[in-house]
Amino acid sequence: ITLEQFRGIINGPDDLRGKTVATQAGSTSVDHLRRIGARIETFPAPDDALSALLDGRVDADRKSTRLNSS
Repeated sequence: ITLEQFRGIINGPDDLRGKTVATQAGSTSVDHLRRIGARIETFPAPDDALSALLDGRVDADRKSTRLNSS
């Protein structure tokens, strides 16, 4: 495996523009992802977002903190 194959097409925030990104509904990431031009798919739980990524339904999975976390 070459480094290019390992890194893939998304290597940082700038690469998310125009890509579909999974994130947890109500997370702090939603506004940021909108600002950088990503398409957003929200999920009720982090495992659902990860499943969407593994199934190829989204291009990336953004882990984040929920706004109402304590």
